[in-house]
Amino acid sequence: LNFEQKFNAKTAEIKPEQIILQTETAVKLVVKSRKKIENTELKAILDAWKNIHTPAVENIVNNLHEPASLKLYNAILLVCHKYKQLFSTPVTKINNHITALNTLIVNALAIIEVEAQWHFVINNMVEQMCEPQENLQHRIQYLNILKEHRNCLKVEHEKYLCTLLVEKMNEKKIKIFAHETETTINIYNWLSSSKCAPDYLHLFKPTVYYDSYNLSLIDGLIANQNYTTAEKYCLEMESRSYSYDSKITYNMLLKNIYTVTNQPSKYINAAKICFESQMNLPDYLLIMSSFPNLEDAKKWRSKQLGIASRNIDSNYLYQEFVFALLHYEKNYIKMMEKLSDQTVLVLYIKYFETFFKTSKIVLLKLILQKKFLKYTDTNGVKMKDADSLEQALELINKNYSTEEIKFTCKEVYSSYWSYYEMPIAKYYKELFKLN
Repeated sequence: LNFEQKFNAKTAEIKPEQIILQTETAVKLVVKSRKKIENTELKAILDAWKNIHTPAVENIVNNLHEPASLKLYNAILLVCHKYKQLFSTPVTKINNHITALNTLIVNALAIIEVEAQWHFVINNMVEQMCEPQENLQHRIQYLNILKEHRNCLKVEHEKYLCTLLVEKMNEKKIKIFAHETETTINIYNWLSSSKCAPDYLHLFKPTVYYDSYNLSLIDGLIANQNYTTAEKYCLEMESRSYSYDSKITYNMLLKNIYTVTNQPSKYINAAKICFESQMNLPDYLLIMSSFPNLEDAKKWRSKQLGIASRNIDSNYLYQEFVFALLHYEKNYIKMMEKLSDQTVLVLYIKYFETFFKTSKIVLLKLILQKKFLKYTDTNGVKMKDADSLEQALELINKNYSTEEIKFTCKEVYSSYWSYYEMPIAKYYKELFKLN
């Protein structure tokens, strides 16, 4: 009780250095100079902090129009962050303490009714957010407060706040867009959702390891036809990325840029990098035509077909490419040889006429003994063979006699394939009541 009473003093006139001293004193009374603390000790510290900080913040919210009040809040954030870094213990409870203090300010902002007063307070808060400090916590926490406040704003107020935030930071020449990654991404996402991003894209830079943000930024530049900057950022991030998937993603964007800007040689270079994971016939034909001699073209072709053949049973992308290429080259016998129970049903349907003309009985047997698969198409859409069942049955009924279907169905069930689940064969077995 005495411990708590020690920190229950009035804080109407408290200064930043005093709040820091009181916060530090509360810690020293519990753990002295130790960095490793127990949960019970952390609870005692946070109880004391609540008694120190809550009255202080209640006073702050009554004086939000005063710059000094937010300087006091800066001090609270600064000292709390100091101990977050110092204690060798999970910081969740300290984060919760800060969030509770932030909520008091969010609630106070929500009840400001006078337009001029709201503008004054928001300007004051953004101004304080841009002030230099020993660490970046005040910016992150002010941004969290403003993000929460944003949820209750009208569209015109939200746009005003977004614009003010970015312009003030730019005015203060804060290198926020190059160095403070978390804040940069938060502000960019905020601007994007407020439809303000196009006006300020030039202020943002891509950041290594943050592909989601980078891709959104580059997409925004492309949408605004700023292809030169978009290309520059793609090349920068691709060269600095250690992830194969990231390199592919940036080169796919480069392909889009070079298509729009009509730069075929650059497009081919990007397409080569992407090809192993994005095989398709148009890019294949372009790349093959770009080789200066036939020998190099044959080597590249052999490598790509080897990759596709090794993965054809497990990846729809390779199946689609191989069948498209063989069909383009009119190698129909080879197409039949590639068909299996692992070939997705949409490809049976797409090339049904070709397969039928090549060997109608082999086709019927293969399609009857087909297992049903789940897979992802080249656009990332989840697909199922079952979704194509009706179309497959329609083609079979149209092109085969009842006797051909019955005979082949019996043959399939008498073979070693019979232990597989064969939905199409099962359908006809039940339809014709076959033994």
